[in-house]
Amino acid sequence: MDPMTNPPLLADGADAPTIVEGSPQSFLQDVVEPSKKIPVFVYFWMPNPACEPFTPVIERLAREAGARLRLVKMNVQQHPEVAQQLQLQTVPAVMVFQNGAPVNGFMGPIPEDSLRQFFGRMLGGPVTDQTAETLEAANQALKAGDIGQAQALYSDVLGQEPENADALAGIIESFLASGDTAGAKSYLEDVPEKLRNHSAIAGIRARIELAEQVAPSEETEALAAKLSENPNDHAARYELALAEFASGNREAAIESLLEIIRRDRKWNDKAAHTQLLKFFEALGPEDPLTVAGRRQLSSLLFS
Repeated sequence: MDPMTNPPLLADGADAPTIVEGSPQSFLQDVVEPSKKIPVFVYFWMPNPACEPFTPVIERLAREAGARLRLVKMNVQQHPEVAQQLQLQTVPAVMVFQNGAPVNGFMGPIPEDSLRQFFGRMLGGPVTDQTAETLEAANQALKAGDIGQAQALYSDVLGQEPENADALAGIIESFLASGDTAGAKSYLEDVPEKLRNHSAIAGIRARIELAEQVAPSEETEALAAKLSENPNDHAARYELALAEFASGNREAAIESLLEIIRRDRKWNDKAAHTQLLKFFEALGPEDPLTVAGRRQLSSLLFS
């Protein structure tokens, strides 16, 4: 490289931005000078399938590390001479500078856990996953009924990661928790197309659909009465299952649909089976109720 001898970008004591766009012409001020104070991670990238998912991850970890490092992004498609001079065989690639010289690096995408470990080694200590901590705090606030606090925390995550599917799902869930189904639907419509099939978004979409199907609470007792008179009233049991799920009695809701399948698996064009799969989608694949319910369903279908 032949960096120009421009004056340092930052005066002593000034706060450096965590992430900047770099170029060969600004290499001295963007990389060499700042590396005398903190590690500078130079991220070589270009628009391609390998870099597309890796870029938001390394940017997020850089933000989590904050003032402990600087991330300089170098687009090798715009600056091919950089790739040639450094003999980069592939991108993404990362090179870490300290005290004005490269000290470590790697080429090719690596998993987030490995990247987090690499950051920790270079920084002399772990980089805390602030996003995960904030999401967990938001989830706990939502469970406790503190909807305002939950929404504020989810919004904090989205301020850093606008396409974080878990935070988007959490915001929508908070609308449902407050009884604002219309607000939840409106927010769901604004979710980017590429996130529509994410498991968290698919689950919240299923819950919205279920919320719109639920019988009014005053009808629930009537449905239960119908079943006590006629246990084979599958329509009443089906409606009761929807009401149970919406009220939070999800285990009972799953059992109600399983009971329909036990008695008549083909009832109403397998409606109980179809609805049960929607329950599982709403709960998520790793929920214990989903795991147990799928096991019972398989036992019924293949017995």
